[in-house]
Amino acid sequence: MNPQIEFPTTREMPTTRTADTSSPQLRVLVADSAPMHSALLAHALHQDGQVVAATACSPQELIEAAESGLFRVVVMSAEFHEDTLQTLRLLRRVRKIDANLALVVLLNVLDRELIVKLFQAGAQGIFLRSDCASQLARCIQCVSRGEIWVGSPELNILVDALSEQPSQTAKMQAISSLSPREEEVALLVAEGLSNREISDRLQLSEHTIKNYLFRMFEKLGVNTRVELALYSLEQRAANPLPPPS
Repeated sequence: MNPQIEFPTTREMPTTRTADTSSPQLRVLVADSAPMHSALLAHALHQDGQVVAATACSPQELIEAAESGLFRVVVMSAEFHEDTLQTLRLLRRVRKIDANLALVVLLNVLDRELIVKLFQAGAQGIFLRSDCASQLARCIQCVSRGEIWVGSPELNILVDALSEQPSQTAKMQAISSLSPREEEVALLVAEGLSNREISDRLQLSEHTIKNYLFRMFEKLGVNTRVELALYSLEQRAANPLPPPS
């Protein structure tokens, strides 16, 4: 007989913040209402060697894990709750519990309306289940650094959808307009670049980039890179670049 493989659960993870900081591996929580799906995905992530994954199969387990402070990234199924509205509320609640917890949502299919709502609820990454596991590992590493993960199809969906919602853009413009340099930084944030990558691109120090971000957050009344990216995408949708001559 083949030996039984046991997958970690949130109850098997260390229960103190001290234990978390002693490990160089990235701690990831896989949240899916189907125990088999979450266990298989957690096992696949373990093969990366840089990730320690645990599972949560109910809203209560997810909330308890978020409150524990042990995890850096949550990979959550968009179908975690049969009611999409409840899933969005759960995302917002997790974001409120720990603003530093990066959220990635798994989608079965591209859903334009849902993708926009997921980012508005606090997701930092959208990942299609049809994509390969190695890409998911890259996605997890990306959002753990505070960056945004979005593929070209999802980005196009966001731009198209936001072009039909000018009211939010007008609201942000009423608060304060950004300088050309700030708009440039915001656009690079929307492309998923880290502070270091933006500083390299613009030939500015990381400290300068952080100052730009701080001022933009204050001007626009936003708190996260995701909200800033949504603003930039709205601007792009409202003011598309002219076609090349």
